[in-house]
Amino acid sequence: MKITINKNVLMEALKFSNNIISSSVSSAILSCVLLESNETEFKLTTSNGIISSCFKISENIDIENSGRVLVKAKLLLDVVSKIREENIELEEIDSSLRIRAKNYTSNINTLDSFSFPNIDFDTNGWTEIKLNSKTLAVAVRKVSHSALRQSERLDRLNGIYFDSESEKNKLRIVASDSLKLSVFNTPYNGEPFSFLINANVLNLVNSFLKLNEEIIFLTKDKNITIKTKDFILSCNVIDDNYPKIDGLIKSEGETTFKISRNKLIEALERVIVFGSTEKISNCNISISKHLFSIKYKSIELGSSIDKIEIEEFSGKTIDLSVNANFLMEHLKVFDNDEIVFKLENNLKPFMIIDEKEPGFLQILVPTINSF
Repeated sequence: MKITINKNVLMEALKFSNNIISSSVSSAILSCVLLESNETEFKLTTSNGIISSCFKISENIDIENSGRVLVKAKLLLDVVSKIREENIELEEIDSSLRIRAKNYTSNINTLDSFSFPNIDFDTNGWTEIKLNSKTLAVAVRKVSHSALRQSERLDRLNGIYFDSESEKNKLRIVASDSLKLSVFNTPYNGEPFSFLINANVLNLVNSFLKLNEEIIFLTKDKNITIKTKDFILSCNVIDDNYPKIDGLIKSEGETTFKISRNKLIEALERVIVFGSTEKISNCNISISKHLFSIKYKSIELGSSIDKIEIEEFSGKTIDLSVNANFLMEHLKVFDNDEIVFKLENNLKPFMIIDEKEPGFLQILVPTINSF
């Protein structure tokens, strides 16, 4: 194998590939990237035993000889990242990969390329779902914070749920850790489908998407493959039934009001200064006709109170407790300043919406009241 490739193009592919490889993997082979070239393209394949990927490059590259080599993925990334020249030459020589730029040459030892798992990315006959990259990027950005972040668990709370079955001509993209819930709705006219995929996988895909390209999801049994112009990613869906959320998202709320999102974020940040020290960020909230009051009290550290004016209040006054960090996470993914709260009482989950973005809503469960 011998190729000359643009450094930035190679770096993008190597960063993507290294994100697939788990830092805790015990197999030496699965810490490697398989480099393959033919007459038309250069491919980088990686796997951690659960997720597999193939990044393809056909532009900004000159392929002189075909071939395949297996090298340590992180080592190759680290070496290439230190090269300043625009173009880099990669050449297989005996049992090493030579990396050469204008004033630099290095050799990385290779492993037996045929010891790498034979990964089949064939999706012929699989169910196909097409989405626009912009729609997917916005949806994942807005809902992924509500998925459970504990990497040692892998169940429905770790996932983002895609559902076009619950409502006609509408795709729901949902995430919840049982305390936070985020729902993004977008028009969809294809065949009904539903699947649950790990949020970390979608965040990775999201970080490498190009604007306005078509994303293809292909599903069969418990497997899913994601295809873009540049890469293919394959993994298992999360095999679990997702909770029914219709009762939550269709609740109107007895008490409603409008408030400045930016002012509320600033107030919560002042609360979190106390909470981060004690590793507890629960705060008390009092909602009256004109004011939204946020109170924090600690026997050890002291107390604080913030008051924010609210508009278009309707309903009853309410006192409740919330996790300030969770509320902050919800607020930060809205795009506009004016948001609407809808509450039933101090114990039931409450809803936050932006009237300028009717397809998106978020729900938060109050904590145990400490008034």
